[in-house]
Amino acid sequence: MHRLAREYVARCHACQQRKGVAGRAPMEGHPLPEAPLVRVSADLMDLWGSATGFQYILSIVDYHTRFIQLVPLHDKSANRVLQAFVDHYMTLFGPPGHLYTDNVLEFSSDEWHSLLEALQVQHSFSVAYHPQSNGVVERTNRTVKDIFAALARQAPSQWPTHLPAVRLSHPPGRGGPAVVLADRLYGALWEGPD
Repeated sequence: MHRLAREYVARCHACQQRKGVAGRAPMEGHPLPEAPLVRVSADLMDLWGSATGFQYILSIVDYHTRFIQLVPLHDKSANRVLQAFVDHYMTLFGPPGHLYTDNVLEFSSDEWHSLLEALQVQHSFSVAYHPQSNGVVERTNRTVKDIFAALARQAPSQWPTHLPAVRLSHPPGRGGPAVVLADRLYGALWEGPD
């Protein structure tokens, strides 16, 4: 039956006109950033509630080095997320050249737009309902959640206490934030413990 349907569609002139061009256009990725902390991506992770009242994590990932900044949040209001981004990223590294986020209220408010415009930060949004279009941060979030699940297995509500260990251990093999900071501050790479 399937073979007959395929043959019919292959012979049908109207079907072929509606079908469009065979094959797919090549997928275009994001251009590789030329330096650390120029192109970053941000996203929110919803974790289980903690004993200290934290529910969410703002994750910020650098495209060049995969450096991550993880900020625990009590709620995900646009103002709280913006304040966390400023306090835990911009005050440490300055504004990025390009910020890539989901197109949700927490990242698309007027306050975000005003700040990013004033600092001349390009802001792009991922495609709605396609988290893979922001794959760098989505993959990082998955890894971070796996690490939290392993570390906080005995006491899930204590996950914020493991935040520094998760931040330092990720990404494996690249040295984590210490490498980025040492390179940015001193022009030398931190080797880290063996």
